[in-house]
Amino acid sequence: MNSSIKIKITSCIKAFIYLGCFLMLRYLFVFSYEVIRESDNAQNLIAIIVGAIALFLTVYYNRTQWPSRKLCKNYFIGYSICIMLVETYSIIKYGYTLKTVTLSLMPFLFMVYLFPVIAVFCRDNGVEPLLSKITDLELFILIIKFVAWISFNFWKINFLNNFVYEFGEHWTRNGIYRLEAGQLFGIAFVYSAYNFLRGKKRIKYFIYILFEGFFIIVIEQSRYRVIVLAVTLALMCFFAYQGNKKILVRSLLIVFAVALIISGVISELMYGFGEFGKYANSFLLRQEGIFHYLRLMKRQNTFFGGLGLLDRSNLNAYLMMQRTSFGYYKIYYLDDVGIFGAIVRFGYLAIVIYLWPLVLQLKTFVRALHIKKQEYILLLSGMGTYLWVYGIVSNCFDIQRAFAMPFYLAIFSYINGEIIQMERKG
Repeated sequence: MNSSIKIKITSCIKAFIYLGCFLMLRYLFVFSYEVIRESDNAQNLIAIIVGAIALFLTVYYNRTQWPSRKLCKNYFIGYSICIMLVETYSIIKYGYTLKTVTLSLMPFLFMVYLFPVIAVFCRDNGVEPLLSKITDLELFILIIKFVAWISFNFWKINFLNNFVYEFGEHWTRNGIYRLEAGQLFGIAFVYSAYNFLRGKKRIKYFIYILFEGFFIIVIEQSRYRVIVLAVTLALMCFFAYQGNKKILVRSLLIVFAVALIISGVISELMYGFGEFGKYANSFLLRQEGIFHYLRLMKRQNTFFGGLGLLDRSNLNAYLMMQRTSFGYYKIYYLDDVGIFGAIVRFGYLAIVIYLWPLVLQLKTFVRALHIKKQEYILLLSGMGTYLWVYGIVSNCFDIQRAFAMPFYLAIFSYINGEIIQMERKG
């Protein structure tokens, strides 16, 4: 194929990826019409169709080759087979309609972005050009959300209220409406920290990091995500420096960690999340949900060990998810129990869907350490730490986070391929 045509096709693929990001970051919510907020599933579906077009262009016209292609292709096939098997079981077991099938499959269909994102990385000769634009898109929507948050909560102005009511009228904490950071927040935070620690546009990315931290602490008020950001940033600092700086920074981090343990801050924090702590209600609800689903899994004893792709829009599935104790929440949300939610849905098949990305990230990280490629070490340590530590509590394949997964996998796969090429060259 003519190289100029190939470049144009890659530009189209990139445009479709940006359009998908635009939709999933909910930029359309700036229009204060309730119908737009209620059309979030329609926006998700359009984003999937956009990704499918990008995949078609990648497969049939771009045909980008990279060393990890076969590995990625095999995962995509295995992933698709597992999803189809579990969805087929769900249709038969719960009597899903076409609408329910679409809703239950939706988070897993975002994987159509995997190969288009890798194709763009290959054309750009690196991950940074695309990640830079994604980070800017994420930061701009955070600014819009900040304006919506402060206008509604403190100025009592009903402005940009679609952002405020995105998760309903009861998503509050400490008497203040909360706003969620968005699907690509983790990638934006890690990329901001990556550039700051690498000394690239330090003032810009320092401001980005400060605002991202402020958003999570003050606006989203996500306790666990604050811990995730702190752990991610600490680990990136641990791997960021060489020579005398490395010894100094690592020593300071170790001293700081020991001080936190000795002072009782860590134990107090863990106690706060425990059964009798400050956030006991949240802990007990999750614990109650875990035991509820464990009992159901034992009782059902399916061939794959899970309960299928439960969707509360279906009555039979809703009854399976229904809370057994009295409270505001009527069902046990699988999104709130992290990786356990994946086991409930997929049983043994969760190994295929979740373990492969973890193995790929760890394997690529070890390879980067071996060849001492500093920028890869830094990016992989940040992306991997954020994704897997956050995934302990928040399922990375639920509808609020699934769009980011093909981007993480594309980063791991592309860097793995680059390292393989370096190793071949000796």
